[in-house]
Amino acid sequence: MVRQTFKISLAAIAFCSLSIIFSIGWYTSWSNVTGPKSFKRLVDKIPSSSRRLFEEQASFDTIRSYFGASSQKNFTVLSPISQDEEAANISVIHDIVQVLQTSPEDTAGGERNDSFNQSKEEEFKGEAGTPPEEEEERTCGQPKNNILFFKMHKCSSSTIQNILMRYGDHHDLNFVLPPRGNYLGHDFFNTRTMLKFPVKEYNIFCHHTRFNFKGMSSVMPKDTIWTTIIRDPVDMFESTFYYRSLGSNFKIKTKDPLATFSGNPSYYTNKYGHLTLARDPMMFDLGLTNEQKGNVKAIEKLISHLDDSFDLVLITEYFEESLILLRDLMCWQTDDIVSFVVNARAKSSVHEIRKDVRRRLWEWNSGDAMLYDHFNKTFWRKVEAYGVEKMRKEVVLLKARNRELNDKCILDPDKTVNQGGIWHPQGIDIKGLVLKEDAKKDKLCSGMARAELTFTSYLLQKQKKKYGMR
Repeated sequence: MVRQTFKISLAAIAFCSLSIIFSIGWYTSWSNVTGPKSFKRLVDKIPSSSRRLFEEQASFDTIRSYFGASSQKNFTVLSPISQDEEAANISVIHDIVQVLQTSPEDTAGGERNDSFNQSKEEEFKGEAGTPPEEEEERTCGQPKNNILFFKMHKCSSSTIQNILMRYGDHHDLNFVLPPRGNYLGHDFFNTRTMLKFPVKEYNIFCHHTRFNFKGMSSVMPKDTIWTTIIRDPVDMFESTFYYRSLGSNFKIKTKDPLATFSGNPSYYTNKYGHLTLARDPMMFDLGLTNEQKGNVKAIEKLISHLDDSFDLVLITEYFEESLILLRDLMCWQTDDIVSFVVNARAKSSVHEIRKDVRRRLWEWNSGDAMLYDHFNKTFWRKVEAYGVEKMRKEVVLLKARNRELNDKCILDPDKTVNQGGIWHPQGIDIKGLVLKEDAKKDKLCSGMARAELTFTSYLLQKQKKKYGMR
């Protein structure tokens, strides 16, 4: 009874605190009302079973300072509210979470509805209405040519791959390539699944396979930069669910098959199988077996191995920031990382996810959730090391350059779908890119718009010719 009264009291305190914050205009003067430390103390008073909702995925101060005091997207919550949370706290916590939670829209291609960047872009513009020039040249050594990018399904990885293929093509580098198509096998990578060229080591590895550090290390130089990209587990699962037609495979005929599946996912996977895609698909691609799914110790062990293996894990929800970190790590130039959104679903093919469905899917994909939590923390530590203010300005510059190229190159991005060279399942529209007539001869424009299958085929023929192979 005392414990329950204590919980109710805490809930009341939290509710009153929230009311006060709103009453004095929290959105515009949050930094004058309270700071990260005082809010952290409030969070620490919440019972442990509910406190995890507020355990930041990254540096509390870094995320807050990056997105700014007026943004509603200041913090990312560790996990959605579960049904067994204490009743005395659940409504209050839910209200606070709605204010603090980062819940980006579908981010295929890295786009997100970021109020901070929209407002700061104007702030950083010069008098002529264009973003400022970089104040000083970046100090960096020789550009690095050796990179392994583990291409993750449904995480904007095709856009990153396009960047790497353009860079490698421009510098005449050697790629690890499949003999046909765009997959280096559907199981753990093995050199038997690649087309062998008369070289001991390759420069770029960027096609789909399953992660195998030992096998991949055997074809890449010791100074290779290892990187991959991950995405919010629920958004990634929604994309996979519809892209792979899992609703049909599970014989679900309701209007919202994803919601139906989330109500009892074990029933469907036990009856129909498809566990490879239907639970923790990111962790599966990275090496987790179906038998290990749900095994916390096995998941933690694999995440530790991945942490040791990768130099940088990109985050789809923070796509431009990820590219800036990649550029810095590789000592590349901004035009090396410019991009169009490629192989992304059209808005008509993206399904809205209800909050209760999102919670259930987060819990079902617990392995992917643990993966995302871990590397979101390491990501923001890298942002902090890079410099928060510097990052914000660099993102503005990158977005401005992308817009400039979009205006120069693309005819009408809103009306072009299902371009040749892009595979898409029935009922799913994929964004394609149609170049303006005068941009077709521009190497940067044409390279940025080239579809994965077309680009891979081109590189394969180019590399064969280079080494006198048929």
